[in-house]
Amino acid sequence: MPREIDAVLFDIGGVILQMGDIATLGPFNGTNDRDLIQQIWLDSPIVDAHERGQIDAAEFAARMIETYAIGCTPSAFLDRCIAWHGDLFAEVEETIAAIDPSVRVACLSNTCDYHWRNHARAAEVGRLFSLQFLSFRLGAMKPEPAIFRMVAEQLGCAPNRIVFFDDTERHVVGAREFGFHAHRVEGIADARRILHERGLLRMS
Repeated sequence: MPREIDAVLFDIGGVILQMGDIATLGPFNGTNDRDLIQQIWLDSPIVDAHERGQIDAAEFAARMIETYAIGCTPSAFLDRCIAWHGDLFAEVEETIAAIDPSVRVACLSNTCDYHWRNHARAAEVGRLFSLQFLSFRLGAMKPEPAIFRMVAEQLGCAPNRIVFFDDTERHVVGAREFGFHAHRVEGIADARRILHERGLLRMS
């Protein structure tokens, strides 16, 4: 049968890298509530500007601390941000290596230059993906149609020939609306199962 998928995209945090407790970034506005901090982070125009590459790490940290009364130094806040992402999930490298070599593999992540360069696993993640679609380089963010359009155009693929894995529901919804085969997953094991079901792995 002819192959129906030309490319597979992976988000990084929560799919390739394990995520720590977001409350370690806070408290934000006096609260340690994880769901509230998560929502503040996702909706923050400061995070948005940083992950689009519009402001540098120093300005990002200073504005976050002032706006959300985080109560630490900018340096300490940046350290917390770096530590928030943990180790690679088990079998990440094996899963990516097992994908049909005729299928293009890339990462698609909302992230910043500071985190991309300084995370403890940055070199390993960089080696896993020769194709990297990163918000701070593209100047666009998931779940905007613009970032999915840029990715599809640079891959030279029709949207309906791209599989995408992300751990954030609204990113998955946006990708689906654009035409990707998008799946919400928690870790690489979920993604591996779907890849196997789609016949995209050389071994089970």
